[in-house]
Amino acid sequence: MMDNPKFKAALIGGGVFGVLAALPYINMLNLVCCALYIGGGVLAAYLYSKDQPPAEKRPYGDGALVGLIAGAIGGVVATVVNALVLASGLGPDPAEAGAALEQLEQAGIELPDIVRDMMGAGGVSAAMLGTQLVMNVILYGIFATLGGLVGVAIFHKKEA
Repeated sequence: MMDNPKFKAALIGGGVFGVLAALPYINMLNLVCCALYIGGGVLAAYLYSKDQPPAEKRPYGDGALVGLIAGAIGGVVATVVNALVLASGLGPDPAEAGAALEQLEQAGIELPDIVRDMMGAGGVSAAMLGTQLVMNVILYGIFATLGGLVGVAIFHKKEA
């Protein structure tokens, strides 16, 4: 399967940006128009197109597919790395999440358990990881697909 250049490019692009998107403070780059998600797709499109022969037409479909695969891989990688970060205690302080939840309850706002889990008040849980995995794969997939399209537009080699 590693002989497939699309998969190889997507694996590298999704893996690199999946790790970066899960690391504390570095993940704040996603606040700038989902930069890390899109960057994974751009990197995957670059890695795929750099070894391709020049073509008359731009292979936007290939870029979108490479970006989508990179996004799915990045979503899985980000979920795993984020779980490791949270389990190691390097992530957000669970006491702060608990204090925020307590303030919401005092204001009369009751949050569902899944939202409480997502805020990290209960540590790492299966519900939190499952929800995060689904959301990451969907969001990374959408934005990395856009990044793949942008990457093909930038890096595609035309015939002379």
